[in-house]
Amino acid sequence: MNKALVAKMTWNVVNNSDKMWVMAFNKRYVRNRKFMKMSILKGVSWASQSIFECRKVISKGLCHRIGNGLNTWIFEDPWVPNEPRFIPQARCGISIDVHLVANLIDQDTKQWDKGEFSMKSAYNAIKGLHSPNHPHMLSKDWKDLWKLKFNARLKNLLWKMCCNIQPTCFALNNRFPISSLNCFLCNNAPEIIEHLFLHCGWVILNPKSMLGLNEESIKDFQLYATILCDHLWMARNKVRVESSKSNPTDLSKQIFSVFIGHKEACKEQNERSSKDVVWSPPPRSWIKLNFDAAIREEKTTVAFVGRDIVGNLLLAWLEQFESGNSLLGETRAVWCAIRCSMNEAF
Repeated sequence: MNKALVAKMTWNVVNNSDKMWVMAFNKRYVRNRKFMKMSILKGVSWASQSIFECRKVISKGLCHRIGNGLNTWIFEDPWVPNEPRFIPQARCGISIDVHLVANLIDQDTKQWDKGEFSMKSAYNAIKGLHSPNHPHMLSKDWKDLWKLKFNARLKNLLWKMCCNIQPTCFALNNRFPISSLNCFLCNNAPEIIEHLFLHCGWVILNPKSMLGLNEESIKDFQLYATILCDHLWMARNKVRVESSKSNPTDLSKQIFSVFIGHKEACKEQNERSSKDVVWSPPPRSWIKLNFDAAIREEKTTVAFVGRDIVGNLLLAWLEQFESGNSLLGETRAVWCAIRCSMNEAF
């Protein structure tokens, strides 16, 4: 995704956007050269080099918008939408070094669509360049993963595990040498994804017996297994960074507590209307307070805002507490909202 964001910056340069940074970039690096064909200059900054390198992403979907056709070569530049790479193929016996598009069009009647850049098209182009098909995951599997009723952090963890890019000791050692490959939790085997989440001595929990797994409870199993992996990974990182190793039994209780909290949150969400939630204004001369709480392992963050009948923001507040369950977090959010509104004489 980061590369897609850089590709959008590259598109701004290609499209000669009137942004100030694009003007500075062109003046320093491009000048009178063709940006898409020029070589990368020596001594460019890391950010500018990234913009240059993303030309290959842009080229996957770049198609010239023809004005008078004087700057577009027929058989060298991309300009025909239905051709491979948008470049028409020359037939035998046709010279390909002299013809311009200007030779083929009527300058008085030309009409061409303007190309549009999208993050989705850049992301798909990057996947086509660098990402071969996964040996086990099909397109439907990826869609099912992102549709799971989990929070984004848990889905991101599963995605990293499926792509085998979770920064375990074994994965890090493939990029640069590290002192030890052993698992930080048990120290008895090399730390690879399969060991950490399946075979490590810390994986003492049995979701089947704790959940009474059957066909109807598969969603519970998915949620529990993901939370288990997430907490094992966080426990591993605490050992690596802080040399702080918690008790597996305490970890087991914490995982089950978080699992119950997630189930309750999912149940509440399913009970809500499927319609889009629209903020409704308070009565005249009233102030409406909206609050929420975010529960993390190390802390609970509560926040609220106060708005009047036309939606003007009158008050915003954020506060952090020690970690707790979702009920305690929501209660603290209510308490903070009432306390601050009283302090503001609302």
